[in-house]
Amino acid sequence: MRCYMWVDLHAQNSVVVVSDGTESVLPQRRFYNDRSLILTVTERYLAAVQGIAVESTHNWY
Repeated sequence: MRCYMWVDLHAQNSVVVVSDGTESVLPQRRFYNDRSLILTVTERYLAAVQGIAVESTHNWY
């Protein structure tokens, strides 16, 4: 299985989605910005992840 990960980065938390292109294999979830927590939840998919997209618009204005 090939997966892609999307991360919407915010100051205190991030929204993470892992998808195989047709459906989410990890339901969209909001996590406190703690690297070990996010890696623990997503580690079962990391070997299949082909790319990661991070969206962050800090100071966009």
